[in-house]
Amino acid sequence: MKTTPGMGVRRCETEAGVREELVAFAIADNLVRAVLLGAGRRQNVPVARIRFVDAPRWLTSSSPGTPLSDVVVSPARKDRVEPRCQKRRAKKYPYVTRPRAELRQQRLAQEVPAELNGIRVVPRSW
Repeated sequence: MKTTPGMGVRRCETEAGVREELVAFAIADNLVRAVLLGAGRRQNVPVARIRFVDAPRWLTSSSPGTPLSDVVVSPARKDRVEPRCQKRRAKKYPYVTRPRAELRQQRLAQEVPAELNGIRVVPRSW
């Protein structure tokens, strides 16, 4: 549900803004689900066989009063079961929360000189 409507990243910084954004996504999701339900009933197929992405495409391309056109119905695949897990590993690095120029300056200030009192210092890997 997060990927298709672009809901994976919050764009607001305040609590009120995040709430408004979540309400907007909930309204949009309900609208899309209503289109899916209507298309499933009209074409006599279960809603699970209609692709989610087709409903937002129809909503954005049609004008008010346009009747719902036929949507693509996925074939019934009874043997298809996919595990629910993440494919990519999480990165060990923190998020960029400040301007890159500022982070570069901070990183340059952390570098250790090649030699310190005649002892060679090998910095840890970054």
